[in-house]
Amino acid sequence: GFIYNRDKEDVPRDEFGQIGEIRPYETQPLYLTCALMVGVHFASKALAKRLVARLVGAPDGLESILKASLVPLGLTFCALFTRVSKPFA
Repeated sequence: GFIYNRDKEDVPRDEFGQIGEIRPYETQPLYLTCALMVGVHFASKALAKRLVARLVGAPDGLESILKASLVPLGLTFCALFTRVSKPFA
């Protein structure tokens, strides 16, 4: 949601603060967001495998812990520094 909705105007709300309009999704930002999420997942998985392979006698769950830590970190950087609604502007 943070990556897809960045740099878009807020939706109008009613007097109770509820969203008053449902907008259709835009295909290009949606596909770019999905591609970023899949790319971050696979990059985190590969990095975790490489880091664990270098360690001798690493615990069994270390790869899962590293992957679970690297995925949110990558998505945070994508949400902070990526604009999918206007990628070429």
